[in-house]
Amino acid sequence: MEDSVFFGVAGAFFAGIFFRSYIEISVTLLAAFIGALIVAAIFFRSRRPVFVGCAVGLSFCFGSLRTHVALSGAHSLDPSVGASISLDGSICSDPKTAGFSTSFCFSPKGSSDRIMVRISRGRNIFFGDDVGITGVLEFPKSDPSFDYRSYLLKDDVRYVMQKAKVLKSGTNSGNPIVTTFLNMKHVILRQIDVLLEKPYAGILEGMLLGDRSAISA
Repeated sequence: MEDSVFFGVAGAFFAGIFFRSYIEISVTLLAAFIGALIVAAIFFRSRRPVFVGCAVGLSFCFGSLRTHVALSGAHSLDPSVGASISLDGSICSDPKTAGFSTSFCFSPKGSSDRIMVRISRGRNIFFGDDVGITGVLEFPKSDPSFDYRSYLLKDDVRYVMQKAKVLKSGTNSGNPIVTTFLNMKHVILRQIDVLLEKPYAGILEGMLLGDRSAISA
């Protein structure tokens, strides 16, 4: 029962993100819904089905509100969409390699909007590295089967840059705790590669650590 409530609330949040990505809704209306649901949750807190329904509704509204803020705020890089630009910043995710390319989240200096960058594989880059990137800045493209734009927005990623050029300028500027955990992850991945042959090593890495880069290798 508790699991179904959790997944219901979580699913409602992502449903709100998806809904707001395609349908315009005013902040005033969202605020009215949120206020009404909070009052109803307090008033009917002893009636579990009603309380859970209010929680699901609130989660949906908060998902819509988060997407609304992400889409309608001031974004300094928007005028550069469609143009080739160069930016300095840092790598804010563990780079993932699949096939012939490597992708990573890039946090540019002077902007809170992140960029999902794709480069050719083989570059020696890591989380926290200071890098410069050059390429064409674009908005993510979604299709009816997958809302890629909303998927990235949940991590504050507003743009993508395909076939970018990257120049490494520094290291170890990331969160030291995250860096430590990622280093431990890579040690474990190397040990699995030593102990098991492909494709079994890739399958185990995906199951234990969520690393799918070697599953298809």
